[in-house]
Amino acid sequence: MATLLNTTTSKGAGNYIGETKKQLRDGFGVYNYPNKFFRYEGEWSKGKKHGHGKLVMADGSFYEGQFIVGEIQGHGFRRWAFTGNEYTGQFVKGELNGYGVMVYGDGSRYEGEWVENRREGEGKLTNKDGSIYEGFFHNHRRHGEGNWILSNGDVYEGDWVNDLRQGHGVMKFVDGTIYGGQWWGDVFNGEGSMFHNSGVSYEGMWVNGRPEVETVQIRIIGDDHVEFMQGRPFGFEVECVTADGEPTNEDGRLLQVTAGIKITSGRKSAGGTESDFDTLMTPFGFEIDPYPLTEMLGEMTSNESILPGATSQAPSVMSNRPAQASPPTAEELSKPLESIQVTDMSDVGYKESSFVETRGELPTRTGAPSQASTMMPTNTTTQADVSSDPSVLMVPPAAVLPPPVSPVRTTAGKALLENLYIPLLPSGVKPVNSFVSLQTSPPSEMQEDPKLANTKSKDKRSPLLNANLLKVVNRSVPSPDGRKKKDALADVVEKVEGKRKKEKKEEKDDKFCKPGDYVIIVEDVTSPPFLGVTLTPAFLHVKVTQKKRAQSKKESRRN
Repeated sequence: MATLLNTTTSKGAGNYIGETKKQLRDGFGVYNYPNKFFRYEGEWSKGKKHGHGKLVMADGSFYEGQFIVGEIQGHGFRRWAFTGNEYTGQFVKGELNGYGVMVYGDGSRYEGEWVENRREGEGKLTNKDGSIYEGFFHNHRRHGEGNWILSNGDVYEGDWVNDLRQGHGVMKFVDGTIYGGQWWGDVFNGEGSMFHNSGVSYEGMWVNGRPEVETVQIRIIGDDHVEFMQGRPFGFEVECVTADGEPTNEDGRLLQVTAGIKITSGRKSAGGTESDFDTLMTPFGFEIDPYPLTEMLGEMTSNESILPGATSQAPSVMSNRPAQASPPTAEELSKPLESIQVTDMSDVGYKESSFVETRGELPTRTGAPSQASTMMPTNTTTQADVSSDPSVLMVPPAAVLPPPVSPVRTTAGKALLENLYIPLLPSGVKPVNSFVSLQTSPPSEMQEDPKLANTKSKDKRSPLLNANLLKVVNRSVPSPDGRKKKDALADVVEKVEGKRKKEKKEEKDDKFCKPGDYVIIVEDVTSPPFLGVTLTPAFLHVKVTQKKRAQSKKESRRN
């Protein structure tokens, strides 16, 4: 039968208060160790801690759980005061062994197997940053096969060696990029494939996280100087190469092609100052200004354009007067001049240069209509219909630039650019300053030059004979002699018709770009850049020559 013993032993023997049996601690009791660091309270058997008990340390740490023959053994709870770590699980001879859960003071948590106080075997580790590893451990480190979910959402599934990704593994990035292949030292190493979220894909050898054959620039295949006549479409091929000029096999690089025109010496802007365009120095030794470039998707005709202007109508503020007079008919010209009714248009303010010149004609696109073309009015009214209505004011079509060339993607490191066309730059319109961000975004907008917005030029759609011109004839020709009036009027009509024919010929010639030096630029606009690298652009020097004039029948017979 156990008896209560309350005794204080000699120095070095410690102090025990509790139950005893045959002079041995047996039952429940409290023992203060002689070093004053440990204190045990719990069950005893034959003088040893046995059963459930709590071992408290002077620094605040403690263990509470099972004891077997004086040893911490079985299931228990341990807390370390200095680190704040808390463990609940299996113990063997005072060590963490078996299955247990450790909650670390920094917020991390491990649940799994332990061997001699180290993570060993299968377990799940949740780090303080929110990342989660679930797999195998060895010697307290991730080792073997395991899955790692990073705090940003990236996921790795594969092999580990000494806490590093090594062997075969698949990395799925949150942005959609996927790498599958060999790892070494926690980076891509060996044979592997990457499908980048930008659309680029690479398959081959990797060294220290980079492709063994890494693309750094774009190169023109063949001669980088070409020459052709006005109005001709053209094309060329480019390839992606390394720093040593070796071709690569990447797929999916997004390439944008733009153009520029050579800057002539002493070029000034409309205001007499240096041009405010952002210029670019080319490898050919001269600077260029931005210039539009488009695609020819169909045959070009003399009366069609890519984005035909629509005639707008607006009620005239002077609706009781016609906006412009109709040309005289042949019957009227045969009558005496004094019988011809001429409207005085001087108070209307009409002049020959009252409309902005819009002579730019571009090839027709036979493909799907562009967004710009679908926004144009469809109920276009002809000039003849509008001019017959005196309450309608004629408004000329706005000058519109053609759509830019659509970006293309590389296949096996190459891209074919075809059906390119250098159009005429309409008067009063200039491209946006596009060289500022040459390697970040392709130019996609065009704007009207405010300095040229109010510039007036001749309206190519004006009638054959201006009413003001007839008025001048009436005033300048003596009235008594009708024959002189007729002759003078005939001379004026002939002069006007000749001038109009000349303008029509010039208008036909002006549908092509001006002869000269142009530069085609091929840029890498892959977004986001593949592995953070934007390729160096390629340049093609294009020399446009004047279109040869077709021989007349008379010249053909002469030859």
